[in-house]
Amino acid sequence: MVDLGDVYDIGGTEVTWEKSGVIYQYKIEVSTDKNNWTTVVDQTNNSSDLQIQNDSFTSPNVRYVRITITGLEKDVWASICDFKVFAGEAEVSNGAKGKAVTASTQQSNNPAHYGNDSHLWTRWCADNWNTGEWWQVDLGSTYRLLASEVIWEKDTLSKYMIEGSIDGTEWFTLLDKSNNDSSKRVQYDMLNQTNARYVRITITGLAYNCWASFNEFKVYVDQVV
Repeated sequence: MVDLGDVYDIGGTEVTWEKSGVIYQYKIEVSTDKNNWTTVVDQTNNSSDLQIQNDSFTSPNVRYVRITITGLEKDVWASICDFKVFAGEAEVSNGAKGKAVTASTQQSNNPAHYGNDSHLWTRWCADNWNTGEWWQVDLGSTYRLLASEVIWEKDTLSKYMIEGSIDGTEWFTLLDKSNNDSSKRVQYDMLNQTNARYVRITITGLAYNCWASFNEFKVYVDQVV
């Protein structure tokens, strides 16, 4: 259970389980006072073995959020790596999940579509050491973009920029971290509610002996424009 510290309107959750390829069944409840609970997600019959699971819903006036594991496979424990709660009046989801992607280059065993398959044991990797390599996702429709999250292969310094486009031809900068000084493996960035259908991340700087490579790239959206 998490105490958000204040009352918010909630637009969804995301849970990253310890293991991929394993089915976790669960439910998510919300409360204002920690005494009276309302179920907003019921995945007690969940059959997905994705490591990252997104659930979109709208629930006003929430302070407490609780996830309860209701079903586990044999020899598997209830264990999560990360749990996110999205605030907002509209439903929030990872718009990049499973969508069509392209990349400047890719390794045959680490192709572009591994970069948004919701598994942290797969990754996209460029086929050379160069900077300037890019990875691009088509969200399928024009959305309002809230934030992005990239999970790099390694916790080394990666510099990058993120661009958006309505038509896949004309591009505009959403975020420029060419001067990034953080070596955190997970980088979360706000995208200021800009509208776009296509999102592209370009690696502009790499640590010594590192390639452009990440396990997962997410784009959080809340509505179709």
